[in-house]
Amino acid sequence: MIGLLLFSMSLDSTLAKVDSLYQISWKDTSAFETAYSILDSLLKTDPENPEIVWRYAYFCYNKGSYAKNKKVRMEWFIKGKEICEKLLKKYPENAELHYWHAVNRAKEGEARGVMSSLFMVDDLKKEANLVLKLNPEHAGAHVLLGGIYDALPGFAGGSRDKAIQHYKQAIQNDSTYVAAYTRLAEDLIKKKKYDEAREILQKLLNLKNPNDARLYYLEDRPKAEKMLKELEVKK
Repeated sequence: MIGLLLFSMSLDSTLAKVDSLYQISWKDTSAFETAYSILDSLLKTDPENPEIVWRYAYFCYNKGSYAKNKKVRMEWFIKGKEICEKLLKKYPENAELHYWHAVNRAKEGEARGVMSSLFMVDDLKKEANLVLKLNPEHAGAHVLLGGIYDALPGFAGGSRDKAIQHYKQAIQNDSTYVAAYTRLAEDLIKKKKYDEAREILQKLLNLKNPNDARLYYLEDRPKAEKMLKELEVKK
């Protein structure tokens, strides 16, 4: 069935189908696996197409993030990292390949433990900044940098203020970029900037076309609602 679908559609329309299936996968779990199966088939026939590969790495990130078993999580993150790594030799200026390579590598480090993550921090920063050099409007790279500054202890270069700056820049670059909002709100709450945090969370709840509907409806929207409820007692 997947083969017939691929045969009858152009690559652009097939990738558009993958994207649309992903966007509805928050309410239809089969849509996620269908999209993954299509990408997997595309990858086997065209393993050096960057548009296929970065999307596949994105699905690796998703599968790893939702896996309950640590070994399985690691396997998905490593798979996502390595598939980008191979193609970056051919497409060193592809921002999305660099981004999903860095994200999967960061998640791999996180799964291994804090010390493992610390050893790769400089490389992750360099790659995130390279993404921004290749695409100055890339919101995800700012979220990645914000996450790095949040995760690091102060003595190792961590900075909540720098993290906040990156999350705000991500939203400025792309107001639909879901992942920036709750992270920004969490840091604002830690700095006791409750009114600003409420405003950010409300903006998230008011989004009409989130860039990642799966993330929005399964994670960040419920989280924002819970955070707003908890903020009711804060002044």
